This record gives sequence, structure tokens and C-alpha cells, in this order.
Amino acid sequence: LYTLGSILLAILLVSLMYFCGGRIYASVVEKMLSVSVYKSNAKLKYNQNARYDAFCKKEIKTIIRSPIYALNCLINIVFAPIASYMLWKQKSSFSLFLNEKINLFIIALLPCFIIMSISMVSSTTISREGKAFWLTQIIPVSIKVQIKGRVKAAVIFYWISAFLYQILIGVLLKFEFLYIIYGLMLTFAAALPFAYSGLIIDISKPKLVWDKEAEAVKQNFNAVLGMLACLLLSVIYSIPVALYLVGFLSETVTMILMPVVIGICIVITKYLLNKKGDCYEN
Repeated sequence: LYTLGSILLAILLVSLMYFCGGRIYASVVEKMLSVSVYKSNAKLKYNQNARYDAFCKKEIKTIIRSPIYALNCLINIVFAPIASYMLWKQKSSFSLFLNEKINLFIIALLPCFIIMSISMVSSTTISREGKAFWLTQIIPVSIKVQIKGRVKAAVIFYWISAFLYQILIGVLLKFEFLYIIYGLMLTFAAALPFAYSGLIIDISKPKLVWDKEAEAVKQNFNAVLGMLACLLLSVIYSIPVALYLVGFLSETVTMILMPVVIGICIVITKYLLNKKGDCYEN
């Protein structure tokens, strides 16, 4: 009986391994393959992020190392504390027709958009390459990755000016903490269409023929077009504020509508930049 029971148990185990072992083995192999694919995808994504981070660092170093680029492209950072001080000095004049602090806060957002728009970082990014532009065409990095790096560098400089202005104006005019956070988030989002639109202009027709660095920014019509495009975006951002001042919208609706308008501008400008990048690669 013991021998017979051992034989039957062995037959049962062999049968289970025969019918179920293949499925178990297949599932184990499938899981191992999925882990391998996940690791390779994560590695590929890391390499892509490292590439556009490298382009971002290159852009930042190019602007900072050159006094001409720094003075002309980063003038908005200098204007940010000046504008916040001037607005604070004129607080009594605004108080004559602005009864509530929420009104003053909404008005204070508009100079920030204008200050950010005078930057020429993204609207001269391709032009600053000059005669070395051919290097960006032969390196093993796609145009879209290069564009991401250039946009990231431009956005960082936009954010610095917006951060300085919002913090200083919030402290000087004694805005509530939530107002300051809202203003920072709004202006940080507004920087994206500024960077996209400037890059769209410069990538369309860059100024690559120049002998001195000043020509890439001072004598570059793309810089003017970039500022005009950003000023136009600032006007679009200000439409809810204008409707609020004429009494058409309440302050709550205005503060909800402004991020919506900026979000629409982000979608449109990013779509146009992607289309331009596709045409450029082809």
C-alpha cells in the first residue's frame, strides 16, 4: 500500500507539473520580460531627460557667461524689484479707486506679465548659435529634445523675475499668503506661452550671420517680435481683469478664468511649437 500510494502520488505530481508547469513557466518568463522592458524604458527616459537637461544647462551657461547676453536677455529680472517698489510707492493712488485688497492684488498681476514679456531668452535662442548652428544639426539629439532644453532654460529665467516680483509685492503690499501662492502659480504658468512663442519665432527664421555677440540680440528683429508676441499674450491674460474692472465679472470668476485663459494659451503655443519642430526635423 505504501509503494502503491507513492506511485500514485508521483503520478499526481508529474501530472500537475505537466499540465500546470508550462503555464507557471510562461507567466514567470513574461514577468521577467516585462521587468526588463520597464528597466530599458526607464533607462531610455532617463537618457532623454539627461539630454535636454544638458541643453538647458548649456543655454543657461551661454547667457550667464556673456555680459551682453545677460544684460539684454535678463533685463526683466532687473525690472522685477524696481516695478514692485514703484507699485508700492503708488499704493495710495491705487487706493483711491480700489476699495478692497483683492482688487489691488488682481491689478498687481498685470505688471508681472509685462515684466516677464520683455525677456529675449527664447526669441534669440537659435540665433545665438550663429555659425556653430550646424553642430546642433549633426549631434545625436533630436530637435524636440533640444527644444525642450531651450524652453526649460527660458522658463527658469521667466520664473526668477516672476518670483522676485510676486514675493516683493506680496510683502510690500501685505497680501495674504494664499494670494501670493496663487500669483506665483499663475505667473509660473504664464511663462510657458512666453517661452513657446519666442522659440517659435526664432526657429522660423533665426539670425545666424553675425560677427559680434551683440548682433545676435540687439540687431535681431526676432527679439522685437518675441517681445511683441509676449505683450500680446499679456493682453490676452488681462482680458478677465478688464472685464472685472468694468463690472462684468466678479473677483471669484476672474480668478478662476485667468488660469483657464493661460491654460488655453499653453495648449495653443505648445501645439504650434511641436508643429514647427516636426517641420524642422523633416
